[in-house]
Amino acid sequence: MKGVVIICFLVMLAGKTWARQIQVCASCEVQTIEKALQQAKPYDTILLKGTFQLDSAYTITMPLSIIGQQAILDGQGKTGMWIIHANNVLIRDLTLLHTGMSYIEDRACISISKSNHISILHVKMIQSFFGIYAYQSRHILVEDCFFDGLGTTEFNAANGIHLWYCDSVNLIDNIVQHHRDGIYLEFTNNSEIKNNISRNNIRYGMHFMFSNNDSYIENTFQYNGAGVAVMYSHNIQMKKNTFSRNYGPNAYGLLLKEIHDSEIRQNYFLDNTAGLFMEECSRLNIIGNTFQSNGWAMRITGSSLNNQISRNNFLQNSFDVASLTANVQDNRFYENYWSDYRGYDLNGDNIGDVPFHPMRMFAYVVMRYNISVVLLRSLLESLLNVAESVIPIVTPSKLVDPAPLMKPVQHD
Repeated sequence: MKGVVIICFLVMLAGKTWARQIQVCASCEVQTIEKALQQAKPYDTILLKGTFQLDSAYTITMPLSIIGQQAILDGQGKTGMWIIHANNVLIRDLTLLHTGMSYIEDRACISISKSNHISILHVKMIQSFFGIYAYQSRHILVEDCFFDGLGTTEFNAANGIHLWYCDSVNLIDNIVQHHRDGIYLEFTNNSEIKNNISRNNIRYGMHFMFSNNDSYIENTFQYNGAGVAVMYSHNIQMKKNTFSRNYGPNAYGLLLKEIHDSEIRQNYFLDNTAGLFMEECSRLNIIGNTFQSNGWAMRITGSSLNNQISRNNFLQNSFDVASLTANVQDNRFYENYWSDYRGYDLNGDNIGDVPFHPMRMFAYVVMRYNISVVLLRSLLESLLNVAESVIPIVTPSKLVDPAPLMKPVQHD
């Protein structure tokens, strides 16, 4: 058995040692990408220079490196560029333009099908339908790429990065804009999305479902039509992300639906219609986040149980917390800072001596009757809130922070 392993290693090493470079340009011996692909052997490198007009996509069926030297591929509004049907493929330093839209195919700048160990580095995808479309593939790296879609409405746009039934994907340092969903994941596990910017997308900055054991770290999601949606998943880590300026009647900084055993930590929710929306979520640790200048900082609906909400900052939101569910007592608010808290601290331990009830009467009214929001900051709002604080009847009495902080939490 050991001898077989050594022989396989030597064969692979020999293949890479014999790999060659094929240069493609107007003055080169090889002037077309088609001819370069015909001549290529496994592990060869194809170097592209100049502008190439495409009538159809190129298919990669063996391990190859495709590297641009100020190269531009133009789909002329009628085709994608690359279809990968092989393992160990690198595409780097290319500009891919004008796929055009299609209602009958998943047209993408780069399609990845049932392939493993794929790297897409420093690629610009401009005026694209799908940027990258990957399915049933593993070990994909997309780093330092720029995605700019062509859609103006949800019906003529596709997703910037679309992952379906994938595993072990790393999306790092990318910018995605003007797509339907900036980043879309479905049935994609054990993946990391880090330090990306997803902005000005028609629907969601990021949208994923049925994807477990994933982490989302230090990303920025802003000016998206509906914010970010995370649904039907467990063991999710969302840390140090920024969700900002996502506006609209159905827009949320972060929408969580049926998420379990996950952590939402040290994120920044700024100036959203609703910062965090939770539905049927359980066993979440929501710790060390900042909710600032949102319409609703946090909305909890429908059987969200056993969630820990602790050491968060709630700063100058129109409404801090709102819920119509009867089970709010199963969600523990503890040691949060509330800018609306007016209690006192006699022993100087930075914990208020009077519990804080973050849901106000007017928040309940607005949740029941949306049109009543026009009375925000009116005398009637003040009267309702004062009356409810004296004789609480409507708002959930168990929705309470028994140890509110007197000073904001300082995060790293």
